[in-house]
Amino acid sequence: IGDELRTSQMQIKLREEPKGVYLKFVEPHAGREVIFKPDSNAMMLVHETGIASLVGTLEIDPEGELAMKENRYAISNIGLRNLLSLTIERWLEETEMTGAKVKYYPNAKVGDLSCKVVEVSYEKQPGNLRYQISRVYIDAQTDLPVRVQNYDFNPRGGDPVLIEDYYYSNLKTNVGLADIDFDTTNPNYGY
Repeated sequence: IGDELRTSQMQIKLREEPKGVYLKFVEPHAGREVIFKPDSNAMMLVHETGIASLVGTLEIDPEGELAMKENRYAISNIGLRNLLSLTIERWLEETEMTGAKVKYYPNAKVGDLSCKVVEVSYEKQPGNLRYQISRVYIDAQTDLPVRVQNYDFNPRGGDPVLIEDYYYSNLKTNVGLADIDFDTTNPNYGY
């Protein structure tokens, strides 16, 4: 974000229909909770911890300056489906460009997780190409995309610069999330 690579970790509950997102931050801002239900409320409901929690639940514009201060993308883009859709859309646009190298690594690993990796890279920046290198990691067992890494062209030459690295771990799918999972009255939440 800007010139700074930031690391954050959070627990996520995501339901596609009707859309619902619940985030609990692990680091930074440990304990912060966010609920986003765009079908019923265009705002994020944010609950802070510590002294900031005295303010109560805040309604924050998901695309506003405060929400985007520590993010490259709005919360509406969260999730594996969006992550993969945006990557595929970009790769399809890039099929009209020249100079792409596509590599496939069938036996890669992310920690102990066996993965397949598809990598698209460019030596030189043709046109309005967004990234020099993009990698998608696919869990070898579930075939779910679990990580996307994007590297920018280094303006000073040299090695590409990592600018995005999204990794989803400990995935559980189709767990039957209910409306209460995206409600501030959930007794398991700190709202």
